[in-house]
Amino acid sequence: MAWEAVQRINQPAEILAGPMLVVATIGLVVNLIGAYALWSGDSGDSNLRGALLHVVGDLLGSVGAIVAAIGIMLTGWSVLDPLLSVLVAGLVIRSAWGLVSDSIRVLLQATPKGIVADEIEAGLLNLPGIAEAGHFHAWTLTDESIVATVHVSPKEGIDPLTLPSVVASFLKEGHGIDHVTVQVDPRGALLARHA
Repeated sequence: MAWEAVQRINQPAEILAGPMLVVATIGLVVNLIGAYALWSGDSGDSNLRGALLHVVGDLLGSVGAIVAAIGIMLTGWSVLDPLLSVLVAGLVIRSAWGLVSDSIRVLLQATPKGIVADEIEAGLLNLPGIAEAGHFHAWTLTDESIVATVHVSPKEGIDPLTLPSVVASFLKEGHGIDHVTVQVDPRGALLARHA
């Protein structure tokens, strides 16, 4: 789209502004309906966000074509169409960057935004029954699914079998982590590894 628009700036062609306005208006109505349907869906789903971004790009293209058609009718300046096409392409690329970076984070199973291992380990130490916490790792499995692993040690007199459910509840409620694997180590084991 952008490359063709740049070529049309260098070699302007005759544009039939009336038919262009009619087609662009129909396109705008169809894209508004599509955007509304997609907007009401799950905003955390990358596939849905990608479809919405595509429809919004088409919608912006329709708006640009309408503005260009009206401008050409009023001024006769046919270069308005390719100029607005380049502008719309730039807006779509800018919007797509966020979707691409989020998708890359999922593909690389990167640490989710807002998850800081040291802070979570410190929070775990405030839970009843936990003497030590360490080796916390979290990654993005899907758009809305975060998984983690962590090591903890029980305080004196605490049943180690009670700790996994306590840790899992803390991580799910406080940090949105769906699945956690908790390894319970003997007291002193985590401190010995850090020494």
